[in-house]
Amino acid sequence: MASALGYSTNYLGQIERGAANVTVDVMAAVSSYFKLSIGQFWSYAEGLPTRPQKKR
Repeated sequence: MASALGYSTNYLGQIERGAANVTVDVMAAVSSYFKLSIGQFWSYAEGLPTRPQKKR
């Protein structure tokens, strides 16, 4: 997916791990990849269970 979106796997991995903040451009690219609007993508994401935050 990273290649299809034009982003590195390292960067998308950082976003997944919470080590980097997602930008609107990345959100638009990911939602488009799944053929969703950003609003549909966001609504779906809000319904996902959250993982407990790691203590630092």
